[in-house]
Amino acid sequence: MRKLNAHLDWSQADVVSIQKYLAGYDSGITIYSGDFIADWLLSGIHESKWIIKTAKTVKRADGSYKYVRTINWNRRLPDGTLLYSPQNRDFLDFLQKAIFVIVESTSIAPNVSVSSLPGLVNNLLSFAQWCFRKDINLCPRSEFLRNLTQERLFRYVREKIHGGIMELFGVAEIFKARFFEMSGTALISDDIYHLTSADISEAIRVFKSKGFYRKTKFGDSVIDRMKFVEEFELPQQITHSDKFSAFLRQFEPDLLRKSQDVLVPVTLEYEFPGHTTPLISEVIANKENIKQFLGYFKIFLSTKKLFHRELPDSEQFRFEEIHTYIQNNQLQIKHTPWIPLPVCLQIINSSVDWVLNKGEAIISAMVDAFDTLHNEGLLVIEKPFTQLYKKREIVVENVLQRHRKKIEISSFDYHGRDVELFRSRPPLTYLIDILRGACFIIIASMKPIRVNELSSLKYDCLYFKDNDGFWLMQDIEKSGIRGILPEDAKPIPRVAARAIVLLQEMNKHARKHVPSKKEEQYLLYGINYGFSWTSASIADHEFIRSRLSYFCDHIEVPLDEYGRRWYVNTHELRKSFLLNFFWTFKFSSLDSARWMAGHTNPDHIFEYIQDNFEGQEMVEVESEYAYQQLRLFKDGNNLSDVSNIEDVYDAVCNQFKVNSISEIKEDELKQWLEIQIESGHFEVTVFGIENVDEGLKVDIAIKIS
Repeated sequence: MRKLNAHLDWSQADVVSIQKYLAGYDSGITIYSGDFIADWLLSGIHESKWIIKTAKTVKRADGSYKYVRTINWNRRLPDGTLLYSPQNRDFLDFLQKAIFVIVESTSIAPNVSVSSLPGLVNNLLSFAQWCFRKDINLCPRSEFLRNLTQERLFRYVREKIHGGIMELFGVAEIFKARFFEMSGTALISDDIYHLTSADISEAIRVFKSKGFYRKTKFGDSVIDRMKFVEEFELPQQITHSDKFSAFLRQFEPDLLRKSQDVLVPVTLEYEFPGHTTPLISEVIANKENIKQFLGYFKIFLSTKKLFHRELPDSEQFRFEEIHTYIQNNQLQIKHTPWIPLPVCLQIINSSVDWVLNKGEAIISAMVDAFDTLHNEGLLVIEKPFTQLYKKREIVVENVLQRHRKKIEISSFDYHGRDVELFRSRPPLTYLIDILRGACFIIIASMKPIRVNELSSLKYDCLYFKDNDGFWLMQDIEKSGIRGILPEDAKPIPRVAARAIVLLQEMNKHARKHVPSKKEEQYLLYGINYGFSWTSASIADHEFIRSRLSYFCDHIEVPLDEYGRRWYVNTHELRKSFLLNFFWTFKFSSLDSARWMAGHTNPDHIFEYIQDNFEGQEMVEVESEYAYQQLRLFKDGNNLSDVSNIEDVYDAVCNQFKVNSISEIKEDELKQWLEIQIESGHFEVTVFGIENVDEGLKVDIAIKIS
């Protein structure tokens, strides 16, 4: 080999370029090199509770924050200690840092942002708690997760799927052992969800003697969840588990008398249990869905470059085996239910009536009454309350009398919600709640929108274009990149615009009495009528959900066979819009539906639609669509949506041995198309094609096999 002597004439520019290149390389392979401080984390990284900043966050005068998310790290562990206890702090510090790095790093998981934190933390915290079980033998205090193996990870997945938090914490064994200590009685049954009548009677006797019961506002005797959790040393988050509630229901005869089938909530928020309230038998039999866990866990392991002492090598795990097991065994999540048409029509028609015929009168009455009481100094909180309420009622009665010709109002405020009475004799603060619910329903049913998008609408979100109509400007939640949301405008009907105008009027009233430069920029900023008269806030998802449910109670949406009422939510209204839109306009509406819903890819919309139509219904839709497209092609119309329609046309003509489909009877052709689609010989396929100039656009083809 001949030696080559090369001479490079280095210039300053070359040196700088190479330095920049190497710096970029170092940056690309470095997971994180910061000081664990970020603008989204308003607390210290090692605090027991993280305070997470949101787009709406406001700092109060006393230094506290409004509109934040919180993450509680101080979870109880299976060995009885707390995660924030001194002996567990090394493990917790590592866990907090790893999760912080996942969010902050641009190289680990670019799609994981601050908005992903609840899902990420809940999945990893549940796993972390399980790691402290003595029989797992991981020794996390000293060894962290170094001893984690394929078998142990597989065990966690199996237990999580089949028993949820009840099995992860070994509740059956804990309950039996602790109950024996308390009573000296050994339970007969092995299955804690199906105890014998003798076991149940003995448990009720013991729980009564130990003061485990409390009375609800309805007079029902129920197990005090927090006392039970403390006595049996269980984690507080178990109180949110339906399986835990189904287990305790055996000791709550008052609630069982109300329903043997439905897992009636301990304290009903509304008039009846909701349509999503599960059946007890289903809760006990159902497995858990953990589809997010494995993805989050693999991201967690990818921080090993930074935490090489704490984490195992990812190469030892056979993730494909675990993924297959999860797919084959976990509970398959049901899609958001499609609101029954009679219910949907009742809700929308009633909402239209409230928005168009009652809204203005209700707001006018509230503004008049509120301002009068404010001027008289009667909206303060002072003791004795009885005297204050009497003064308030006397002053406000004269005001309400001026408005009763336009709207039925019984009183200004109320102490306890009595829906049955209020349907005929509504207080003004109750009417405001129902009106807000009607406005939310109209907006969400006329333009597909997610609940957080609704809460984030700006005050000036409504636009009017001459010779066109009203448009709604909103942030699209799922299209954002690392928490930055794009804005998008969509057309809305006049009644939806009217609902927005009513909400703007309530916003104006809040600005007058409780001005807040940042908060008042949001459409749903309003005074907390009936709760705290001197405060205002932006409606969050819980506020929106409750007002929608109040509305459903007020108009008496019919009950199902189990005595449950359909309490509509925004996602169900969003889904009903999309499915009804597609059902009306078929495949030619896919791109419009995608655009209205704020999706980037038409494939997602089509998959969503397919999952929600029964098999035969979808066959009918697809065959009718194929027939229409063939007719368009025969007539020489270039408006066909199907890219390979000529091939399909030729296949049909060859099958029937004709030159034109006009020679085939309509019913005969439609029936044949149904058979081809049902058998899989024809398949309507929707996909997105990337176009440099136009972005993503819909293409539809009929696959012939």
